[in-house]
Amino acid sequence: MKKLMVALLILVAFSNIAMAQTDMYIGVFADDAYTTCYADVEAFAPVTIYLAAFLGEEVPGITAAEFSVDNWQGTIAGTSMVTMTWNTDLVIGTVEYGVALAFSTPIPGPFAFLGTATVLSMDAAWLADETLMTVVPATDSGMLQVVDGDFAPHDVMGGTFTYNCVDIAVCVCYEDGTASDATNWSSIKALY
Repeated sequence: MKKLMVALLILVAFSNIAMAQTDMYIGVFADDAYTTCYADVEAFAPVTIYLAAFLGEEVPGITAAEFSVDNWQGTIAGTSMVTMTWNTDLVIGTVEYGVALAFSTPIPGPFAFLGTATVLSMDAAWLADETLMTVVPATDSGMLQVVDGDFAPHDVMGGTFTYNCVDIAVCVCYEDGTASDATNWSSIKALY
């Protein structure tokens, strides 16, 4: 019985390691080339940000995605207006708490376009410097996943996005799981 328990614990440990080593992630970007993960927001100057899933070579396309964004900066009456436009009409939930998207035909990679958010600030003090958002599992389901064209789910990692970045060396799109001086505890927790 002890050997069986040890074997199960080792299997669980290896499955968690394999899940954490995936290079697929859902990210938030400042450009439709999916290369920049920071943007300055000034009062009355709309900014468009892009949400996309990086699939790498593992998955050619996706039929669904589920995630949320921690510290999402949404609409606040008189201060900001954020308008979401998804790449599908099949949307359940909100990005703050958990959103599930489904696509009638697979969205191809390596970056599968999920949608955009148009951000309009009406107050120069709305966003502080280094306001960090992190893609994390959906609150209710606990899922941070994409579903491939064969309807198989794949756990993915979460990307990061920074408003009003001061030091672009630390405003990265995706943490590879290796802690550095610039990595904070919240971003490390969000990776797992």
